[in-house]
Amino acid sequence: MGVGDPHDRSVDFGLLVQKLDSGQPRVHLDVHTDDVDAEVARLEALGATRVRRVAHLWIVRDPAGLPFCVTTARPGELDETNSSLWE
Repeated sequence: MGVGDPHDRSVDFGLLVQKLDSGQPRVHLDVHTDDVDAEVARLEALGATRVRRVAHLWIVRDPAGLPFCVTTARPGELDETNSSLWE
């Protein structure tokens, strides 16, 4: 995702923001990897804790207690119906 254009796929990094129900936190990140178990082990060594396994992903918490997912699923495509450009 290039800077300024949420639909630019010329780089291998992007941040998709998902609106959650009320309450904390207001941002939820997904870490995409080819090997979920190895990535979760690496994150645990950095201070993350496992919450639970759900199908192809692990829900984990960072050292501050905020949840995020580690998954093999690739992010979906962005278009005007599911993305916003913040300037």
